[in-house]
Amino acid sequence: MKSGWVIKKLGEVCEDSIRRLKDIDDTRFLYIDISSIDRVHKTIIGTTEYERSKAPGRAQQVVELGDVLVSTVRPNLNAVAIVAVESRERMIASTGFCVLRAKEGVVPKFIYYFTHTNQFIEPLVAVSEKAAYPSVTDKIVKNVEIPIPHLSEQKRIVMKIDAAFEKIDALKANAEKNLANAKELFQSALDEAMRPKKGWVEKRLGEVGPVCMCKRILKSQTNSEKGIPFYKIGTFGKKPNAYISKDVYERYRALYKFPKKGEILLSAAGTIGRTVVYDGEPAYFQDSNIVWVANGEDEVLNSYLMWFYATSPWHVTKGATIQRLYNENIESAEIAFPSLAEQQEIAKRLDFLSEKAKFLEQNYARQVADCAEMRQAILREAFEGRL
Repeated sequence: MKSGWVIKKLGEVCEDSIRRLKDIDDTRFLYIDISSIDRVHKTIIGTTEYERSKAPGRAQQVVELGDVLVSTVRPNLNAVAIVAVESRERMIASTGFCVLRAKEGVVPKFIYYFTHTNQFIEPLVAVSEKAAYPSVTDKIVKNVEIPIPHLSEQKRIVMKIDAAFEKIDALKANAEKNLANAKELFQSALDEAMRPKKGWVEKRLGEVGPVCMCKRILKSQTNSEKGIPFYKIGTFGKKPNAYISKDVYERYRALYKFPKKGEILLSAAGTIGRTVVYDGEPAYFQDSNIVWVANGEDEVLNSYLMWFYATSPWHVTKGATIQRLYNENIESAEIAFPSLAEQQEIAKRLDFLSEKAKFLEQNYARQVADCAEMRQAILREAFEGRL
């Protein structure tokens, strides 16, 4: 640590107590609760105005300009913010926050930036993980140690962090814009490729092939890896959810229609419309939540059908508790398609564009993640006295 710096607990550099609602006479106020905090940008994004008589019971802490709010619930999420704008109306914070009000000789924003650091977050998470409910007390928050330089150095460091974060935020905004553009460009290409053209055949999906669904097997499930994998639509191709015995699997295949290699499995419930390509390996799938169109590829290629699913505006039937696609929803969907040769060309071109778009999206997403890492690197240097 740099010469002249001292290690203190947050409780030593912050005020001991915060006025409560009972200490003031205001009849209306702005309420800040956990949902008011933008965890990504560490800012207050909204308040709710209340009459005193109708206020939530947790509306108790009178906050002021410069106060740092630290959510004591799920500290791993690092929901922190600073009261950066003075309000004409009184502001009251939830008791779900530990309010850090800097004492004289300490810059509020210096404390605020410290609450972004792993040095602050990690000890809170370590304590919360041992509790039945992931939370910490104000005492635990104020017991975290913070390195403190003299006042002029605090001000200099805050200015340096402000300037660095401004540049990082600009880089992040640009990367996020490029990420959105990459997605939009591919979606535009997809929509144009699948838009019906002159000479294309138009049918209902049920005329292309019968809609089939997987059947539920309730018994003989096993955790043994010697069995047949059990997948849900979102886990196919990853580690299976469970296994079923081989004899049950063979009976199942004899009794029911089973997807062929290359056919597109479609989620009919949950994340409706999610698809995977069946690779032909033995597997049991999650009952009737997974369906497919057994089209035989006489008129429509599975590779083309995959992209049709990606653009189909499914008309969903509302069930008793969840929304789902029933056979009639799928059968009635209208599909337009050209010749098999043109379908193959369209699918090939979209596969190529999809891979390019994914590459760009991964690149821009990595840039966004890098910005978060750069922020932590700046903070690390700042509180180690190297900024």
